Amino acid sequence: FNSGIDHMVITVSAPGDIEITEQLKIDNATYTLTIKGNTLYRGADNISLFEVNEGASLVLENITLDGQKGIYPNNGNSLVYVNGGTFTMNSGAALKNNASSNYLGGGGVLIDKVTFDMKDGEISGNKAEKGCGVYIDGFADGESVFFKMSGNAVLSNNIATTNGGGVYV
Repeated sequence: FNSGIDHMVITVSAPGDIEITEQLKIDNATYTLTIKGNTLYRGADNISLFEVNEGASLVLENITLDGQKGIYPNNGNSLVYVNGGTFTMNSGAALKNNASSNYLGGGGVLIDKVTFDMKDGEISGNKAEKGCGVYIDGFADGESVFFKMSGNAVLSNNIATTNGGGVYV
């Protein structure tokens, strides 16, 4: 541990497909976690694959997060839950095939008090009550939420049972 380090970037390359059976929480405000490679897929019900908390950062690049909605049709969570942190999708990142039964919604991403920069990538084939691609929460609490799509970012084939197939604000 070096107390002189105020920010550390950790890059993980997945050599093959990986089953996620517990929610991976990123809590430390001094770390940026970048994940690259193949597919991470849901292996348990009622978890987000990633939870990015206050001050922490998650970057996805050239990787697919697969919710396996055929196996977990009543899952209660989004693929990525960002609660005060920063989430970035770069080239080749895909969030797909998730079913969220959470009353808030957010099949792909549920963001609250956050920055979500979708520079590239795709959010597709998700199902939720609201905001199947992206559900933006936090405004009721007077919190700031920043969501930006740019580059070749795509939201497609997301099915909402009430509102916001692509994005719900």
